[in-house]
This record gives sequence, C-alpha cells and structure tokens, in this order.
Amino acid sequence: MKINEILKEFPFPQIALNEIVLENPSMSLVIIGNGFDLMHGVKSSYRDFQKTVVKNSPLRFYMETYLDTSDLWSDLEDSLGRLDYSRFLTPDITDMWLDSFGAYDQDAQAADYFAAVETAIAPAFEIPGELKQRFRKWIKTLTVESDVRPFQMLHGDYRVLSFNYTEFIESLYGADPDRICYIHGCRKNNKPDELILGHKAGMEGEQWDKVNLKPLKFKDPYKRYIMESALETATEEASWYDDVTTKKCCEIIKYHHEFFDCLSDVEEIFVIGHSLAEVDYPYFEEICRRTNARWYIGYHSPADLKRLLVFADRMNLRKVTVFRI
Repeated sequence: MKINEILKEFPFPQIALNEIVLENPSMSLVIIGNGFDLMHGVKSSYRDFQKTVVKNSPLRFYMETYLDTSDLWSDLEDSLGRLDYSRFLTPDITDMWLDSFGAYDQDAQAADYFAAVETAIAPAFEIPGELKQRFRKWIKTLTVESDVRPFQMLHGDYRVLSFNYTEFIESLYGADPDRICYIHGCRKNNKPDELILGHKAGMEGEQWDKVNLKPLKFKDPYKRYIMESALETATEEASWYDDVTTKKCCEIIKYHHEFFDCLSDVEEIFVIGHSLAEVDYPYFEEICRRTNARWYIGYHSPADLKRLLVFADRMNLRKVTVFRI
C-alpha cells in the first residue's frame, strides 16, 4: 500500500517538515536515529557496514552461517538475537573436537579439554568479539556527504536523545554537548565498550529450545564423563553470547538517570529518523512515564507508518502529529 493511501485513514494529523517550529527549545526533546544521519548523506546503514566486512573473513562466515535469519544485514541488532546454537552446540561436534584435541586421553591436559570446548562453540565468541572491533572502526570513518540541512528549526538549548554513534547533531545544528544523551555511546569517546549494539532481551530462548544436548553413548565411562562435562561447560560458556549481545536497556537508563530525571518539563518531543524498533521501547516508555508531551514523529516509508501506529498504541500516545522526512 502506498503512503498516500495509508495517510487517508491515518488517525493522527500531519504537517509538513517546514511547518515544524520549536516554540520553546528549552522544553523540547529531539530524538534522533540513524535516519537522521542517512538524510545528511552519511553512509551509516548496516548494508554499508556489510561492505566493510570481507567476504572470506571469519566474522562474516560465522555471522552468515550461524545467525538464523534470512536478511542479516537489514536489521543487524535483531539478527544478533538469532544465533542458532543447535548448529554448533551438538554432541557430534563436541565429540569431534574432543577427539581432535586428544581430550579423551587419560593423560590429556586441562588445556586440551578447554581448547576443544572453545573451538566447538567458536561462533559464540568470535561474533561478538570481532564484530565490536570492526563496528567501531567503521563508525570512526563515517562522514557527512551532503550539503542539505533539512532541520533548520533546530536551534536554541533543546535537549537531544541520540541513538546514533556519531556527533553530527552537534556539528551540523549546534546542539549543546552537555544537553545530549548518546544513549548507546558516541565515537568521540575512545572506549570500545561504550558503543552498545544488541538485540532485545528474551530472544535467545527460542534458539536454546532447538538445542539437543543428549550425550553420545560410550561404553567407556571415562569417555562418557568427558563428553557430559564438555557439553555442560560448552553450554555455560556459550551463554556468554546472550549476555554480551543483549541490549540491557534498564541498566542503560539507570546509567543515564540524570538525563531522564530532567525530562519532566518537556512539552514537545520530536522524533527524527528513528525506526521505533521494539528493542528501544524501554527508553520511550521511560520518557512517557516522565512526560506528558505532544509528540511529532517523522516517517519515510509505508513500513514506518505501520510501526508508528504500533508504537503509539504501545506507548498509549494520543497527542501525536506526523511529518514526512
């Protein structure tokens, strides 16, 4: 369905982008997502990131082989929640590596045992470890490649909740760094751990349900013991993947509590270039809990409008105006 057809029955009023005015910037909150950067010619989509990951690299192999999704690079964060443990955390694969490293031998060293286990569950370690390093290097290279500045209404001491890792809201529109919350980190900082990339909590349960950890049957009791121990160790260590790839929104909100604590006087909220993905709902729920503001939400495609309706319903929003970007 085309945008105009959807808008005919859309429940919220619409205005043009050039009609938006920040009447009281100090009581305005601007929320920006990756669409904001894209509109300024920044090549910051996950598809752009894909181009930097060499086809034959171990990272790309592990991601395209073990992430259970048909469209990995369109929504990378969601894809990270779909690691198919059942493809590598199996008795057969564990047995193969235990045998290869000689871990079944009575005189084997502990190092042989752990090397076999870690090799068996390599995707659970290699994906998050290598991904974070490559992702940060890529983020560092992003530049503005357009002279277009479509948001001239951004002025004054407005507050910003940025879901982007870039600082272009500062350099392009003069936003005060002290009034910006880079909720998932900013590339200006030098600590890799500060860039947060992850999926919503609870996605891993579906993948763990597919795992079969029934040990192979061995006549040798020692060999059977090694196999059972290895499967238990592999399961415990593989669960680390869930921990490091889950976006812990509640913890992040607590970390940025000073920013959220100051939102009670916000009268207007402008959402620009954010996909309204469910993984970020906890942040919006926190904003709704603290404000009674009018929302102005931008959209670009029919899919955006559909997500917007779901979002408004979930947040119980009534004072909403939409604009096309």
